[in-house]
Amino acid sequence: MFRAKAVLADWDAHIDTHGSLTPGEARRDANIDNLRRQLAAAKREITELNRQLTAAATVIASLHHDNQMLRSEHHAERHPRPVPPPLVPALNQSCRDPFAWGPCLPS
Repeated sequence: MFRAKAVLADWDAHIDTHGSLTPGEARRDANIDNLRRQLAAAKREITELNRQLTAAATVIASLHHDNQMLRSEHHAERHPRPVPPPLVPALNQSCRDPFAWGPCLPS
């Protein structure tokens, strides 16, 4: 315990003279810092690409829906369905029921 102060003082003097890291440790730490920066940049790029992919998928889905609607409208224009005659009260006296709805058919 008594000697600990002397050992710590010697250690502090050694660190002040030689630095806290060896050249190999300094290279390793610099390499780690560089890799961390590259990883952060790659994560930012991936996040942006995912945003673009989501936006593209949304646009594609919207265009697909619009395309389906236009196709169904085009099909309906090319193949119109017959419109049934309107239902009106039968005013023909030959009908048995003067309040019947629809056309009167001769009996």
